[in-house]
Amino acid sequence: MSAALIAEGPRPIAAVGRSNPATKNLNPRTLLRWAQRGVRGVKLESLQVGGRLMSTAAALDRFLAALNAGPEPAPSAPRSPAERRRASAAAGEELERLGV
Repeated sequence: MSAALIAEGPRPIAAVGRSNPATKNLNPRTLLRWAQRGVRGVKLESLQVGGRLMSTAAALDRFLAALNAGPEPAPSAPRSPAERRRASAAAGEELERLGV
């Protein structure tokens, strides 16, 4: 990952944020947080150069695209005891119908 960022020409993370119209008004600490902690499991690609955090415009574009790729499928809610009993009864009837 670092080699790809170096090839893309890294710049200080604040400068990367100012260069993108979608993020130009964000506080540089926001981009720092995106690189360190991430958002919904997605981190902004970055590298440390001489005590400064660096990234690229392409990395920021990939980060924003990953965040906006679409919602993750919602986990299904656990079935209630009544739903489990109905499903079990239906499965039992199906097995009897099949002669199993």
